[in-house]
Amino acid sequence: MPDVLVSAPAARRPRLDRRSQRSRAQLRDALAEEILAAGDLSRVTVTAVTERAGLTRRTFYSHFHDIPDLVAAVEADALADVRGLVGRIAASSLDDLTAALRRLEPAPGAVELLCYFRDNAACLTALLGEGGDPAFVEKIKAVCCDAVRARALDGIDARAMGPFLDYYLAFAVSAEAGVLTRWLTGGMREDVHTMALMMTALTFVRPGDLYGKTIDLNVPAYALALMRSSAVGGDPATRAADAGEARAQAGATNQERGAALPGAAKTKEPNHD
Repeated sequence: MPDVLVSAPAARRPRLDRRSQRSRAQLRDALAEEILAAGDLSRVTVTAVTERAGLTRRTFYSHFHDIPDLVAAVEADALADVRGLVGRIAASSLDDLTAALRRLEPAPGAVELLCYFRDNAACLTALLGEGGDPAFVEKIKAVCCDAVRARALDGIDARAMGPFLDYYLAFAVSAEAGVLTRWLTGGMREDVHTMALMMTALTFVRPGDLYGKTIDLNVPAYALALMRSSAVGGDPATRAADAGEARAQAGATNQERGAALPGAAKTKEPNHD
């Protein structure tokens, strides 16, 4: 393992002398090994970690107060790196993403993110696994949501703002975090590039796509109906009116899409003469 987490270039941390860096790295590695050996983070002790690291308890306490403090430091380093890497992905425009999809390539920045997790797999897998810190993945989700929120608001249809966007971000980030965790804890059977392609594709897959039945959802109309439903407290009459409006807008959208198809506006009746 490297002396420090293999981090993103933009990450900034307090400067430590090489001896301190080495000691902290040994304690971090020993923590990961001890979590796997003990089967549960709650069973990990300072004595066990220092013995596995080949360091004294005095050295441990010169850097950390206790095991939770060590865990917090390791996670803070990782979260700082993840924030930077996800921020780079979020900086991509929709045109960038569309171009990548057409070339059957991963989203810009996806490979770099997965390389980071691969290079730090021993430590991150221990913390994200069953015996690790259950709160860690939630911290990763929160950092990711925060990293993409500002970019997500740029140019968004105003009708899709509010709770709909909040839940959409929570849904998308949770899904990606779940896939990432499964890849890590499953032994990373797929290589980084393949997994980056996988996660990029999953972001854009709709349920109907898997069965040859594309589902076209008028997101702005649906989001507007949700906001109205929430505002009126779920009044049946208002919900019915909103549903009718959403269906009308969806029908208009589908007609526009149909008209845009080559030859759609000029369909001849078959000649039965």
